[in-house]
Amino acid sequence: MPTYDYHCTSCNSYTEHIVRYDDRHDAQVCRTCTKQKAEYVMTMPHTRVFEPYHDEALNCDIHGERHRQQVLAAEGLQEAGDRVNGAREFDASNPGNAGVMPLQGISHDDNRRNTDKRRRQAGEMVVGVDTQNAYGEVKTSWHRTKDLESKAETKPPSIREAINQG
Repeated sequence: MPTYDYHCTSCNSYTEHIVRYDDRHDAQVCRTCTKQKAEYVMTMPHTRVFEPYHDEALNCDIHGERHRQQVLAAEGLQEAGDRVNGAREFDASNPGNAGVMPLQGISHDDNRRNTDKRRRQAGEMVVGVDTQNAYGEVKTSWHRTKDLESKAETKPPSIREAINQG
């Protein structure tokens, strides 16, 4: 049998009673004052209100549980920790660690575009590589970083080279 909530009109207390569905509107005996004055109260199911927040780990604003799951999936991440209270513990008395951060105006798409832009800029960056010849003269040659990645040696150094390098 289901459990229903009842409100006593004489002592103003709320109690739960296990009652048949057909008899739920009948007055019940209050467990506090023992009078037959407890009336059925229609209750709402428990719902959790989601408030948008900025997620530091994902570096974007989260607007709902489904949105958070979509961002995690897009990043190839999996949620860890306690699903109800989150994975981290914080001290609410510390003003620098107040828990949920307010919205920052950063969407996941903005974050991805900025990451792609930084990767492109890093590939176009020019670096100088100093080499020293047998006479001790240093020569600097300039290369783009993406060209250096393609020229990188893939074979491991020989034992003799490793011993000479120290």
